[in-house]
Amino acid sequence: MRCSLKCVAALMLVAVLALFASKPLRADASAQKVVWEYKLLVSGSFTEMGKDEPAGLNAMGSDGWELVVVLPDRQSLTNKTYYFKRPK
Repeated sequence: MRCSLKCVAALMLVAVLALFASKPLRADASAQKVVWEYKLLVSGSFTEMGKDEPAGLNAMGSDGWELVVVLPDRQSLTNKTYYFKRPK
């Protein structure tokens, strides 16, 4: 029984060491940093694009823009500002 317990412990140790050895501890220096570009649109911008709000958001997504947040205008509760980002 003792030998089998030692064998199991040794196998677990080897498995843990193999797991940590297969993954680098630091980020790879050759990995490229993502550079983002940003775009802000106010509520009326979609109408100027000839689209309603959902269609305008879908068009932005089709162009690679990701909606990050929508914030209300500080002076008008009906106006909103849409913040987008996408990789450059």
